[in-house]
Amino acid sequence: MKKYLRTFSIALASVFLLSFAQNASAAETAAGTKAETDAKTETDTDTETESVPIYRRYNPGNGEHFYTTNKSEADTLVTVYGWNDEGIGWYAPGIASDRGNPVYRFYNPTLGIHRYTADKTEREALLHYGWNAEGILCYSMKKGGIPVYRLMNPNNQQENYTLYPAEAVMNIRAGWFNMPYTFYAAKNDD
Repeated sequence: MKKYLRTFSIALASVFLLSFAQNASAAETAAGTKAETDAKTETDTDTETESVPIYRRYNPGNGEHFYTTNKSEADTLVTVYGWNDEGIGWYAPGIASDRGNPVYRFYNPTLGIHRYTADKTEREALLHYGWNAEGILCYSMKKGGIPVYRLMNPNNQQENYTLYPAEAVMNIRAGWFNMPYTFYAAKNDD
């Protein structure tokens, strides 16, 4: 039953995505594409640290929350494209022995938005529906991690990922959908 509900949730989200599709403005699309093309995640390097910061940025133009491990990419979105700096969203495990499943980043050029997931079924569905795979954002914590809440705004299909229950409740009260979370953080920024 649990697997059926998860598959149904993913299918429902896909239907919402297709039915509420809105084209991003040419400028936002060009800006997003340039930043994504230039991106190289720090998790692609051979160096290991205890944890990897996941930088959180917000686009006031289209309502997107964007997450990256690449400090240069995060800073460029703020200084060049006018995004808001929302600091560090969470920390992902940096030590290989702590890492669980990879968390993949996807981009939908029609909607001009990103998705992040460690769920294999969802990854396959996103690829099937034409999302571009942008590689690994980070890794989920293997054991004992903090759940990353995932919320979707049904009006524009934007998603917000947060560790904080109060922020999740605020989004839900504003009409956002509480989506199943698929990955875990190593720690928060407290």
